[in-house]
Amino acid sequence: MRSSPVRVLLIGAAGRMGKTISDLAKDDPKIDIIERCDLGDPIEPAMRNCEVAIDFSHAGAITEICRVALQHRKPLVIGTTGHSTEQRTMIEETAQSLPIVFASNFSIGVNVLFWLTRKAVEQLGGNFDVAIVETHHKMKKDAPSGTAKTLAEVLKETKKTAPASASSSHIARRAGKSLRVAPCAQRNGLSASRPDFTRCRMRWDCKSVAAGGDFGRWDQRARLHQ
Repeated sequence: MRSSPVRVLLIGAAGRMGKTISDLAKDDPKIDIIERCDLGDPIEPAMRNCEVAIDFSHAGAITEICRVALQHRKPLVIGTTGHSTEQRTMIEETAQSLPIVFASNFSIGVNVLFWLTRKAVEQLGGNFDVAIVETHHKMKKDAPSGTAKTLAEVLKETKKTAPASASSSHIARRAGKSLRVAPCAQRNGLSASRPDFTRCRMRWDCKSVAAGGDFGRWDQRARLHQ
């Protein structure tokens, strides 16, 4: 039985998830965050002394993270989303040499949802149309979210259909004013936080999946929800 805590490098320590992990680690004797990295910090010196690196930073950092992890043979936990196809390929290739936990969402509830979605598709069969709808806080940077993409992958794997493209619709609120549709009606990928956006609602209509047609499209119409 291990007596000493796991030495952790936390990448993206100043972000929302990074701060949450830091707070939780303070009360967990099994975890010792010995190094923290943020935007502009060199990763390699911090990687040397850790036993595992946790990444909740930015998709653009994954190339350097994988390179340094491979160099020092350190396992990775990756919770960052918004990776390009090339970046995901790099993660998969790195996983051939290192232990990697790569998940779009680490909450128990969402992972149960993935399982339930698979079971629902298996039970309902191909006569049902599917839609993925999500709503986000204004600081959400990537759209569609990694969670929505994973749900789409679950549907694709279960229905054996082609992957879908995606974009998102935004709803904005200004102080003291009613909700309005934001000027940018479609978004796909990473962007800066949206100070005027209270939430981001996206709908993925998956039509004719059973017939082998297009897996779906993201509805470009912003819908008002409070």
